[in-house]
Amino acid sequence: AGVPVMAVVDLPWSLLHPGDNELRIQVDYRSRGGLSSVHVGPTLELRHEHSVHQVLAESLPTAVNMAAAGISVFLLLVWAQRRHDRSLLVFPLLTLITSLRNGLYFVSPLLLDPRLVDAALFVGNVWAVVLLVDFVLLQRKHHGEPVPARPLRRLAWTLCLAAPVLWLLAEWVELLVMVRAVVYPVLLLVSVWSAWVLWGLGRRHHQRVLQLASVSFAGVVAAGVHDYLLIGGWLPITDAFWLPLATPLPLTGLSFLFAQQLIRALSQVEQQNAELESRVQDRTRELQYHSQMKSQFLAAASHDLRQPLVSIGLMLTLARSQEDRSEERRV
Repeated sequence: AGVPVMAVVDLPWSLLHPGDNELRIQVDYRSRGGLSSVHVGPTLELRHEHSVHQVLAESLPTAVNMAAAGISVFLLLVWAQRRHDRSLLVFPLLTLITSLRNGLYFVSPLLLDPRLVDAALFVGNVWAVVLLVDFVLLQRKHHGEPVPARPLRRLAWTLCLAAPVLWLLAEWVELLVMVRAVVYPVLLLVSVWSAWVLWGLGRRHHQRVLQLASVSFAGVVAAGVHDYLLIGGWLPITDAFWLPLATPLPLTGLSFLFAQQLIRALSQVEQQNAELESRVQDRTRELQYHSQMKSQFLAAASHDLRQPLVSIGLMLTLARSQEDRSEERRV
């Protein structure tokens, strides 16, 4: 992937002799190559320097990117329970793809073919920008602002799916350098537009999270410009790529902010459910009270209605028992 790698080479004492010694280094590279200054010294001292460099330049960025990927997976699992909110799908997916792409910068050529790494980086960059545009359009729609017609979004997703085919064709005809020189500036311009739209959206609707997202994406764009200059040969080959360090921290921070918004929304839902449950209990007690009062009223009314009928029945029974008298029979 064109990432500078520091190496420690042990030289046996048997190969050295008193006086001046000549050290010949052969560098094999695909498109660009370079070599920094060579440090010669005791093995323990050089290995300590090498270990510190590996921690700061490889292990730490890899750990940060994998942490961002883990957070994005968690948010994707949350989205699986609330699929009606598409923002919970697009932004974590953007963070996941970006973090996995950044991890490819530190993959050893002995573990993975550099051509596959180049393909994954190219496709990952295209997918990340398409997801960024989709996220911006979702935010505009969420805040009630007009969004482009669906054919434009379909075109963006078509380009996303066509990215692997484009890389294969460019690799086949050996025009990958030219394709990068054309595609990457377009991706950077689209990213600048996305950051600008997010800033305006946050300013109009007083959403600091969107403004923070805009500033973060602007920093990512600056890192992308630096890496584009590095790939194009305008910077020394020994310089380091900035994207692996510039993208995970702001995306992770924004993921936490969106997670906090989600938690606050869930807390509001729980509070509303508790209030609704309390109202239901109060209404149930009220209905039970009115039902009890109705039952008591019906019982009293039934008793008052039955009492005259019972009395009339008793009187008729008494009259029948004495119907042998003529006067009573006439009655």
